[in-house]
Amino acid sequence: MKARRGFLAQAGFLLAVAFGWRDAGAAGAAVIGWVEPVQIEDKLVVNAKIDTGADSPSLDAQDLKITRRGRKEWVSFWTKGRDKERVDFEREIFRYVDIERAGGQNEKRPAVILSLCLGDVRREVVVNLVDRSALEYPMIIGRSFLQNKFIVDPTHTYTTLPSCAAAGKAEEKK
Repeated sequence: MKARRGFLAQAGFLLAVAFGWRDAGAAGAAVIGWVEPVQIEDKLVVNAKIDTGADSPSLDAQDLKITRRGRKEWVSFWTKGRDKERVDFEREIFRYVDIERAGGQNEKRPAVILSLCLGDVRREVVVNLVDRSALEYPMIIGRSFLQNKFIVDPTHTYTTLPSCAAAGKAEEKK
């Protein structure tokens, strides 16, 4: 019964996409695959897993160091792009987020605001930082970035390239 429901749901999704149906919240939304290239701060491009089960984006952060400057906390870290080149970052910590991990264990992570570009959509979003070096994709894009702009087709990957204007034109902060 579960398999039949899954098949019917997937068939319904594909028919909806094929015939151009969109709900009111997704009018004009782009269809993307479950893995897409994302540009970060006009500095690098990473392959990101599109995860509708995650709320917010998560980025691989190596050598993460938290320091205090006056009353504010800052974080420095590096990550690698698709070209395998190391890119250094230093940002003020916007907040800490509690991430519920598999097995019910929570993890507290620092989060910063970064400008991300997927396709032609640029948004400034809160991105949590964690060591993802053991995982295949250095970034996860969650619902807060996707909302009202994208529909995810899990049968495709790499359907678009980052094509945003300069970082000064970020659409919104989420």
